[in-house]
Amino acid sequence: MGYAAQVRAAAAEERLYVHPSLHKTGHYQIMPPSGTGPAGVLVFFHGSGAGSAYAAQMELLAGAAKAYNLAVVALEAPDHAVSWAADLPRIGALNTEYVRDLLAATVFGPHPAWSIERTVFVGYSAGSTFLAGDFLPDAVEHFRGGAVLLCGGGMPLISTKQNTAPLGARVRQHFKMYYVIQTGDFLFNQATAGFNLWKSRGLKVAGESPAGGSHCGFDLGKALRDGLRYVFSS
Repeated sequence: MGYAAQVRAAAAEERLYVHPSLHKTGHYQIMPPSGTGPAGVLVFFHGSGAGSAYAAQMELLAGAAKAYNLAVVALEAPDHAVSWAADLPRIGALNTEYVRDLLAATVFGPHPAWSIERTVFVGYSAGSTFLAGDFLPDAVEHFRGGAVLLCGGGMPLISTKQNTAPLGARVRQHFKMYYVIQTGDFLFNQATAGFNLWKSRGLKVAGESPAGGSHCGFDLGKALRDGLRYVFSS
């Protein structure tokens, strides 16, 4: 391993987070910003099955994040689960609380220069489903930046007045969402429903739906770069 690769590996050393009250645990990796200008954070949520190696895309994520001086944080689903997607709303709510507290304790608390105003959540497959259906409906008002949902991202499992009502003016102005999913993907209809819901709530939402029937069968790097470009466009 060359010197540069050793530095990257050390910078993204795996750590374990133990939630103090939920008693959920999970690994995470953090790679500091490597660009110039105001620092922000890219938080990545892995997929399920073959896509559940939570930190497998760190190099690709870091490459896309550098242009916007974003730290990269890759999170493993709590209790080392193979998927972020939860079948029960209660599990999704607990995982949402876990993520918010993990970010406060390990990312924004120790690194106050990493701006919560420049935070981008990136989901892949089941990670997108969790973001769009569980985490963001509860947490979107607390962040500025955006989300990039790759080959997934549906609606809340249980619709409430709170998670379907129009969003506040600040989040509508400062938070953007970008979807990428193929038209033949088995999650296409689910993602389209999520897209339409977020748009109806007043969020700035865009995306692309390339032709094709495979799940996540597109260029992940290009899709991520397109999403980040949209989120940080004026």
